[in-house]
Amino acid sequence: MYRSPKHPDYKPPGDPAAAPAVEGPVDADERLATLPRAAWQDGPETELRVGLAELNGRHFLSIKVWSKSRTNGQWWPDKGKAVTVRLGEAETVAAAILEGLEQAGGAPEPKGGGGRPDRRTEWAPRQPARMKPEPAAPPSGGQAPPTFDEFDS
Repeated sequence: MYRSPKHPDYKPPGDPAAAPAVEGPVDADERLATLPRAAWQDGPETELRVGLAELNGRHFLSIKVWSKSRTNGQWWPDKGKAVTVRLGEAETVAAAILEGLEQAGGAPEPKGGGGRPDRRTEWAPRQPARMKPEPAAPPSGGQAPPTFDEFDS
């Protein structure tokens, strides 16, 4: 909306006092864990927050990435970087996470206050195990079945 410079409440557009102070949202979840994450290159400071939330009388786990604003220092949830887990699913999700850690050879040591490895250093992902088919058991006669050869006529 246009406001005349002669108006008594006029403030120039670039004036910081002209913009209302914006406060970050309140994290209403009951915080269970906060994991600081190392900033990626020149990105903002971020945290991974795990909390117990409630909506319409139902409880669920909330896992969100929050970033600190460079302009006003307020913490904001990152758009599109959140997941909710129903309490009935939580045990299965936890088992899958633990299985992933086991397959990866355990949790890496955190570097620089972050909960993840810094990919700019010597860290390299573990090579996945190659799946080998198990040999078929020979039939009760003791002889192995003939091998298949698609070019054999």
